[in-house]
Amino acid sequence: MFKKPLLFLLTLSLFALLAACGGNAISFEDGGVTVNVSLTEEMIQGMVGNGNVTVNNEALFTEVTAVNFNEGVINIEVTFLTPCGNSGEGFIFMAFSAVDGRLNVEITDHSLDGLGDKIDEANQELAEAFAQQATQEENVRFTDVSVTDDALNMTIQVSFE
Repeated sequence: MFKKPLLFLLTLSLFALLAACGGNAISFEDGGVTVNVSLTEEMIQGMVGNGNVTVNNEALFTEVTAVNFNEGVINIEVTFLTPCGNSGEGFIFMAFSAVDGRLNVEITDHSLDGLGDKIDEANQELAEAFAQQATQEENVRFTDVSVTDDALNMTIQVSFE
């Protein structure tokens, strides 16, 4: 049935993502599958919380204190270490989109001291954190990504060819 072992593993990964992340629809099409996934605020907090996102092997923040969805953006409230080593509180606003079949994550605003010069690396790290289950292989395409008031919604297509 599957011509390539990697695609088989990728499909299993997508089904695991679907089960773990609130997937609400799977449609099988000739030569592939489309999966719709909705992530809640709690799921996002678990994915990026407590130092899971690093830039140059340094945690971007030390703790996620709250995650709030607003139309088009996710607001993540965090604690972080300042460049001087003090603890601070701040926020990160993130926007999500599908660009050329890839998941794009962009920090659109923040209040973290010292992040300005690391913003590109931080965006890449965040995109990888959100796409780690559905790897960015050429046979996997993010076709639609949106943030509503209650979910981060992603439509992912996998081609078996």
